[in-house]
Amino acid sequence: MMTPKQIGGSAGAGESPQGASYGLRRGALSPMETLAQSVSTIAPTATPVATVPLVCALAGNGTWLAYVLATSAVLLVALCVSKFARYSASPGSLYSYASTVLPPAFGATAAWSLLLAYVATGSSVIGGFYHYGNLLLRDATGHGASAVFLAILVAGISVWIAWRDVKISARLMLWIEAVSWSSLLSFWCSCGMACIWTGSNFNSVA
Repeated sequence: MMTPKQIGGSAGAGESPQGASYGLRRGALSPMETLAQSVSTIAPTATPVATVPLVCALAGNGTWLAYVLATSAVLLVALCVSKFARYSASPGSLYSYASTVLPPAFGATAAWSLLLAYVATGSSVIGGFYHYGNLLLRDATGHGASAVFLAILVAGISVWIAWRDVKISARLMLWIEAVSWSSLLSFWCSCGMACIWTGSNFNSVA
C-alpha cells in the first residue's frame, strides 16, 4: 500500500505534488470560499428541519448515539482526505485515493458510492426546490408550477453557475447559507421574545 507521501512523490522529482493537478487551477478559491463549499454541502440549515426528525423517528432514544457515530465517521473521513489532499489533488476525489492505496474492489466501491451520493443529493435538492417553490408560488399567486419545469429550471441554473465560474458558485453558496442562518436566528429570537412576552403578560393577568 502507498502512503500519502509516496503518492505525492509519484508526481516526479522536481515537480510539486500540486503540479500534477489534472488541469485543476491552483488558488481558484480562497480559504473562505473553500469553507463555504464544504459547509454548504452538508446543508446545516436544512438538516435540523429534514434530517433530525427522521433520525428521531427511526432511532428513538438512540438518536444521540447515531449522531455521535455519524460525526465520528465524518471526522475520520475528513482526516484521511486532508492528509491525501496535501500531496495529491484530482477531480477523482475519494476514488483516486481509494484506488491508489486499496485493492481495486474497494476503489470501485468508493467510485459507485460517490456516484450514488451525488445522484441522491442532486435529486433531493431538486425535489426540495420543487416542493418549497410550489408552496411559495401557491401562497403568492394561488397557482403551482410544473414539476418538470421547476426541476429543469433549478438544474439548468446550477449547471450554468458551476460551469461559468466556480468562484461564483462558492460565493453564492456562502451567501445563501449566511442569509439562511440569519433568517433562522431571527426567527428563533422572535419566537423566544414572543414566548417571554406572552408568559410575562399571562403572569401579570393571573
